[in-house]
Amino acid sequence: MVAVRTITVFFNTSLYPTNRSPERLRAFVSKINIERLKRPFEKAGIEVYNVRLSISPPRTKEELEGILKIIEEAPFDYFGGFGTFGVNGLTRTLPSVLRSDERVTAFISVESLEEAIKASDVVLELKNDVSAARLLVGVNPPRFSPYLPYSFIRDPAISYGLSIAINRVSDLRDAIENNSYEEVKRAVFVTLPKVAYPIHEIAQKLDVPYMGIDVSLAPMPGVKEESVGALLSDLSSSVDGMLSYIYTLNEAIKEYPLVAPLVGYNRVMTPLGEDHVLARLAEEGKLTVDTLKARSAVCSTGVDVVPILYYKVTGTIVDTIAIGLSQRKTIGARVIPRDKKESVDLGAIGKAPVLRRAFFFSSSGMNSLYFSRVFLLTSSSIVRRIESTIAYV
Repeated sequence: MVAVRTITVFFNTSLYPTNRSPERLRAFVSKINIERLKRPFEKAGIEVYNVRLSISPPRTKEELEGILKIIEEAPFDYFGGFGTFGVNGLTRTLPSVLRSDERVTAFISVESLEEAIKASDVVLELKNDVSAARLLVGVNPPRFSPYLPYSFIRDPAISYGLSIAINRVSDLRDAIENNSYEEVKRAVFVTLPKVAYPIHEIAQKLDVPYMGIDVSLAPMPGVKEESVGALLSDLSSSVDGMLSYIYTLNEAIKEYPLVAPLVGYNRVMTPLGEDHVLARLAEEGKLTVDTLKARSAVCSTGVDVVPILYYKVTGTIVDTIAIGLSQRKTIGARVIPRDKKESVDLGAIGKAPVLRRAFFFSSSGMNSLYFSRVFLLTSSSIVRRIESTIAYV
């Protein structure tokens, strides 16, 4: 089914002084006609699931509060751009920002394991709060991503525009005739242009400047046919073989010579809480936290919308960030801290079980939390010493 997963409209609030950006945003939003944006696609028989707004990360508390007031009445489905680079005073406000409006998403972009540890403290402030599903800790942010929460604009050369994410999982499932790696690549090459080009052609004619398209394979919450978990289950009879197919799909997406500007991720996405098949596999004990962390090696969103026990949050986040740092790739973790092993109802996103670990260091949760922090901080110190020694030599 050819469909637009999302249209994300960008407005660069960083081009204006902090005391003027909220009013500039208000003027911009008043000119955006969402139905007019969707109409050309719908006339072509292409459904548009939602329309989002992404801004520049607010620079002061006053600017943040002003922007939050503006978006209260804005008719978008979700909002992005609320985030910080590193951990600072504004980072501590993100839990209350997320609680203020269930359409708001946020990110903390880090550059080191130490920053990841500090960011995990902010995530832990949302223990037993489903708002945590809308907070991502990431590294190496994507450019003009239509996917939230890791989305923002602050390019001084661009004042506004839009990017698009396509929906094509079911088309790919229908096109695959067997589970050989070559057949998977062939199916990607056949379906990608059939879905992407019609959307690309329409997007170029919209009133808002078109910045690019994200051709990632991602599930659509509430649409069972658009399940990445189902696609991977078709290809592999066990969870153990799925990693190789994620890699194959990513390579095929990268190799196809698409004549369209690419933005965002352009990879396989496996958000647990947004995919009913992945959630079922986790419920059955076939997916663990460690399985999802392993997926992060080939998938930018391996640990995504995952409920875990609160004392495993820090270790899970820093492990995921370590993969992104070592591979110099975009990666993020969205975890939902819980104190009980009960399934979590995420509302519009979906429902997901609290994941277990494949193995345990300690039977004591608090001891595990303490040990992981001491170990990570010590490891970071050792790494810095090694790096400085290498630089000296």
